[in-house]
Amino acid sequence: MTKSIVPQDKDQAKTLREIYKIAENNGVPVKTITFSTSTLGQKAVPVPKTEDKSATTAPKQTTPPITQVKPVDGISGVYTMEIVLANDSNSLVSFDNITKFMNGLESNRRTAHITNISLTPDRKRGDKLTYNITLRVYVKPEAKK
Repeated sequence: MTKSIVPQDKDQAKTLREIYKIAENNGVPVKTITFSTSTLGQKAVPVPKTEDKSATTAPKQTTPPITQVKPVDGISGVYTMEIVLANDSNSLVSFDNITKFMNGLESNRRTAHITNISLTPDRKRGDKLTYNITLRVYVKPEAKK
């Protein structure tokens, strides 16, 4: 079931296209999109071995199969990647449009979970805002055979 709901790749180009399309459809300018820092090309940090085999020992940590992701607690094989979206004072947006945009993000399969929102009214035009939205992209990489 997870395979049909959660994408199997973290295709950032596709994610960007989807975010920009949702933004355009809702009249929301996106000035910056920032992804989690990549560890691609860096050596994996070895996981320390423990000698204690008791039931109270924490489960062994494993390195995710792709970079920029963190495991989702309680869902084996599913990972999350954080993305931050923002506009600036040269690309203000109305509260109504930002609300529609957030609804579009949350109903999109790839960008399903908004974790933080910061809205700041413009000093000159109180009906317009700058925003900063943090969301999570969920990925379930296909198991290697």
